[in-house]
Amino acid sequence: MTSDARFETVDTHTGGEPTRLVAGGLDRAAFEGGSVAEQRDAFAETHDEVREHLQKAEAKFLNPGAESLP
Repeated sequence: MTSDARFETVDTHTGGEPTRLVAGGLDRAAFEGGSVAEQRDAFAETHDEVREHLQKAEAKFLNPGAESLP
């Protein structure tokens, strides 16, 4: 399966842990309000396929010889 979806991300380290912030490409209204943790949980509940794709994209970036992404 392929997709034309595009996401703008910012990769950082927080307390020594890698983090990826999604800065664009999603409807922000779906995540407004609450704490950052609550927003993260709402994202996980409704957009887990995006999270999985972004993790695969990171793996591909870090290991260019890896299999192609769908």
